[in-house]
Amino acid sequence: MGDRWIVDEAYVEVAGVWRYVCRAVGQHGQVIDVYVSRRCNIAAARRFFETALADRGRPAEVTTDLADPCCA
Repeated sequence: MGDRWIVDEAYVEVAGVWRYVCRAVGQHGQVIDVYVSRRCNIAAARRFFETALADRGRPAEVTTDLADPCCA
């Protein structure tokens, strides 16, 4: 699976409602975890990372979009 994750977020329309989608992708392109939230804040980021880390373990490195660190 790899020990490096790339985490990003997007604002997308889901079933007619706008939501934030946070996603972690492994170094080989596999999706690690996806989290959909009404808000993009520290609480949402914490829930996203807690779930991803519990399911997949701790990566050696996490890269985020530093221009918009909302969900990362």
